[in-house]
Amino acid sequence: MPALRRALAFHREFSLIQTDLVCFSPLRWDSVFQRPRQLMSRAGRDRIVLFVEEPVISDGDAPLLLQRPVAPGVTVVVPQRPRNLSATLAAASHGAQLRMLMHCMELVNPGLWYYTPMMTGIGDHLDASYVVYDCMDDPSGFPGAPPDIKEREASLIGRAEVVFMGDRSLFRSKRH
Repeated sequence: MPALRRALAFHREFSLIQTDLVCFSPLRWDSVFQRPRQLMSRAGRDRIVLFVEEPVISDGDAPLLLQRPVAPGVTVVVPQRPRNLSATLAAASHGAQLRMLMHCMELVNPGLWYYTPMMTGIGDHLDASYVVYDCMDDPSGFPGAPPDIKEREASLIGRAEVVFMGDRSLFRSKRH
């Protein structure tokens, strides 16, 4: 019951505030029409949404953010990580670039909506009015999952005002 009370308090506090959103998704906008795209398409109707996809490895020399509008209010941001740059350094650079983009778009303290804990390295560099973790699957169960995925996820769960789980068994596995 405490989780329900916390979620209701969050809903009351933030439902009337039309905060802009920065969404971190492991799914590409154009790949499938699943929950991240469905919810962010709706959110874009009355606020600005930056839909940040997972970084793409590039042959360039510097980390970049490519952006393109895809729906009313929604801009997809694709971080480009140079092949020779560590993920940690690239995340710090992408975080700074995203902060500059938010400044140019006049996004102040948006909500951060995570579908993957792997992008906390970028999101940690942003000021936010709240954090949501929408966990559709167990990220540690995917092939090639990095060794620190469980620690990142635990940190994200601890930081989030609201955590959604894809189903009851996933909820039971994540409950601390």
